[in-house]
Amino acid sequence: MQKKLLVAAIASLVAGNALAANIYKDETTTVDVYGELRPYYHDTNNSDAAKGASDVHEITAEGSKLGFNVRHELNDQWYTRANMEWGYDGTRDDGDNEDKLETNYAYVAIGSAALGEISMGRLDSVQDTIGDKHDFSYEVDNGGASNVGDDWMGTDTADNAVGYQWTRDGLTVMLQAQGHSKTYEGMQIGQNTALVTKADIRYGAAGGVNWQSENGFSVSGTLTTVELNNIEGGIATADQKLTVNSGLVSADYTVGDLTLAATYTMVRYEADKKIANETPEADQDGYGLGARYAMGKASVYGGYDYLTTDYKTDGVEKEKQTVYLLGVDYSFTDMLTLFAEYSNSQTDNWAGLADTVADHDGKTQAFAVGTRFYF
Repeated sequence: MQKKLLVAAIASLVAGNALAANIYKDETTTVDVYGELRPYYHDTNNSDAAKGASDVHEITAEGSKLGFNVRHELNDQWYTRANMEWGYDGTRDDGDNEDKLETNYAYVAIGSAALGEISMGRLDSVQDTIGDKHDFSYEVDNGGASNVGDDWMGTDTADNAVGYQWTRDGLTVMLQAQGHSKTYEGMQIGQNTALVTKADIRYGAAGGVNWQSENGFSVSGTLTTVELNNIEGGIATADQKLTVNSGLVSADYTVGDLTLAATYTMVRYEADKKIANETPEADQDGYGLGARYAMGKASVYGGYDYLTTDYKTDGVEKEKQTVYLLGVDYSFTDMLTLFAEYSNSQTDNWAGLADTVADHDGKTQAFAVGTRFYF
């Protein structure tokens, strides 16, 4: 999804959203409120092997958010701060997970400019904070498909986590440790394969480094590991522990109005015990390229993603997904942006189907048009 410049994103962890409205301020304490409204229409059509997936034709506000930042200066060197942010999709539905507020982040931090910052609570993951530079899309399906990540992998948000961040002279270092999490459900890999039906995170750890040069070049790398237990269903059983190891390398370069970016993502899934003389495992490798060209208040951007999923099982083929994306946006002000984007996804050997199976390939075409209103 569309991200702000990394420098602004890193700074926002300390200073709050750039468009935040100050609602309280005294000599030592500042309270800001910020948010985004994201109404958009998206249209997704699936065919061939993908036709079993539901087509989508709807208006939603999924991804909208509201948050508060509180910062208190302890003395000339040290500060403490807290962040609470909620997400809201704005869609009425009979399902249990629709039209509800959900907590995106909730943490307290203490730090200094010289020594860095320690935070505790529900945090943005290391990979999500400093990785994935190539995806310039907003909402269209399959945008940034090669950047594999989710909460249960420890690469989207991190529950029950402790984090450390230090930034100086363009260099940012991040470390995180994650304790026992809530139970996650429906964990899938590839297009349509259940890794496990239900599990929780026993522990997790992550680290990452980003370097931002003064000439428009930046590069980052992250590593994340989580261990899943209390497993139900999928390729593993309850007496197993499933380890998920993720790594990412991403870089971008801006010259004038043009930004070019690339990302490599790898994920390795492996259980600790064998079943029927096989160790349940799978490998995913993703390669992404992106470009964005600014023309005053308007921009045009595009992307290419290639993701392979190797199920490492006899008779199951390696799944290969290729995505092309094109989009345009127009920012009337810093507060209001309009966008329109299209993606075309082709998946060979859908969910590991062999070439000899009819309709073993899947196709998805998606379109999205909408707004971002920042405050």
